[in-house]
Amino acid sequence: MFIVQKDGGLIPRVLTQILDSCVNGVTLTDPDIEDNPIVYANKAFEDISGYTQDEIVGRNCRFLQGMDRDQPELDRLREALKACEAVEVTLRNYRKNGTLFLNRLVVKPLFDADGKVVYFLGVQYDVTNMYRANEGALALLNSNTLPRPFPEFARSARSGRYIYCNDEFIRTFLVPFSMGRDNIIDMDHDTLWGPKVAPIFRSLDEIVVQRPDKRGALRDVTFPGNERVFDIFKWAIVDPQSGEIESFFTTIIPRDF
Repeated sequence: MFIVQKDGGLIPRVLTQILDSCVNGVTLTDPDIEDNPIVYANKAFEDISGYTQDEIVGRNCRFLQGMDRDQPELDRLREALKACEAVEVTLRNYRKNGTLFLNRLVVKPLFDADGKVVYFLGVQYDVTNMYRANEGALALLNSNTLPRPFPEFARSARSGRYIYCNDEFIRTFLVPFSMGRDNIIDMDHDTLWGPKVAPIFRSLDEIVVQRPDKRGALRDVTFPGNERVFDIFKWAIVDPQSGEIESFFTTIIPRDF
């Protein structure tokens, strides 16, 4: 457990309970302890990794890599930690039973009132199924490298309103228009893409809905103000109990990726 006295009340027990209710893995590591070990891991991290609290706390996060240490994204992660900067990487990790999973890891430094880093916050997203849904993803899982940076990726509700996008999506499609992640939340296709591009995404939504495998793709797509050519892959997340579509994942991959 993290040391409450060190936090000066910033991370009380009630916040621990909130983090334990998250669906994504959440960890805190302490840079003041040798090897920057995990001092807190929520329940979702246990579920994702297969390890118990006693097996997690006190260890550096690299234990999830097993012997698979030759990953280019690890260099980016180390450099960001050294510079006390936020970073987003995708790593090959391994559960306790040895099963491979792809971990999209977002790490951010947490500072005290004096600007000193007291913890590193890590949020883990298991994106294995997302990669497998893309064409050629199975070969990717057995390759020595993963795409760098991660492909442009967004998630939208069944209504078409966007609820998440990754950093690469922001850099490619939002930064040129002086927009950020906060701007996209709750936007629909028409608001985000405009009248020329929105019909492309709406039509792909309908393709996915109609297909038995709930997947679809469009190729050779161009966007106004962007000279690159993209392939768009989309698949639905279906509620296992109701069978209803809960949301859509969209990966927009540039042809020169």
